Amino acid sequence: MSRWRPTPAEERWLAVAAGLGDAVPRAALAGRSGGWRSAGLLARSALFVLGLVAAALVVGILRAGDETTLLVAGLIATFAAEWLTVSRRLHASGIEEGLGVAGFLLVGAWIATQIEPRSGFASASLATLVLIAAGGAAGLRRLNPFVTTCAAIAFVGWIGSTTVARALDGAIGRGLTVLLVGVALAAVALALGAREYRRPSHDRMLDGLVAVLPIAAWLQYSRWSAFDPTQVAVVDGTGRSVAIVLLLALTAAMLWMGLRRRRHAPLWGFLGCLVGLAF
Repeated sequence: MSRWRPTPAEERWLAVAAGLGDAVPRAALAGRSGGWRSAGLLARSALFVLGLVAAALVVGILRAGDETTLLVAGLIATFAAEWLTVSRRLHASGIEEGLGVAGFLLVGAWIATQIEPRSGFASASLATLVLIAAGGAAGLRRLNPFVTTCAAIAFVGWIGSTTVARALDGAIGRGLTVLLVGVALAAVALALGAREYRRPSHDRMLDGLVAVLPIAAWLQYSRWSAFDPTQVAVVDGTGRSVAIVLLLALTAAMLWMGLRRRRHAPLWGFLGCLVGLAF
């Protein structure tokens, strides 16, 4: 039995109870889930927002007027989330997730304020990368696929702001580096999804990347290139051809894996790739 999060077996029982609802006797579930409690999707979403609002209220109450407020409020929100997890045995209930994510982001924002304004990594904002890392760490701590997927999308966008990405865009087509990184991450997540993981949340994290990253990367690419042919840096339109080849390859892989594994996430990713190809 773990105090900080459910064991893989307990998490699987929580997933079974969430899928079957009242068909699972509560007494049988309590004995197998280790006393952990979770909430349905609607309640979880509402409580997640409530946790974010509570963290914002902590910042407003402190009102110290300097960067230390971010650190103190972040630590308070993080400790509150951990207290709810340990004492109330809450997992995927929303309130502890909202507090935990907000706490990590506030601490990350405080770290970002300690970084020199002109500091960067490959001429991209290092402070932004710190916030993305904080969000990703919060998602991993809370086993929340929504947060980890958002962090991955933000990371792909951050990659596009680096000097290396801009240099590559000048050679192969503007915005194509973002699409390339997004497709690569989605392909890696698709390959990792072939394994059977003990925790259902790990499967959901990979499913989120597979289903959302292709269309998110294409949307960021289309902001630069898809709707304006004059924005293609390569005169002969090679960048547009490379984008089509990337999407075609990922589309075929998504469809094949989705049918073979009988999983929804690759098929959603397949549909996202089709949207990009259609445009």
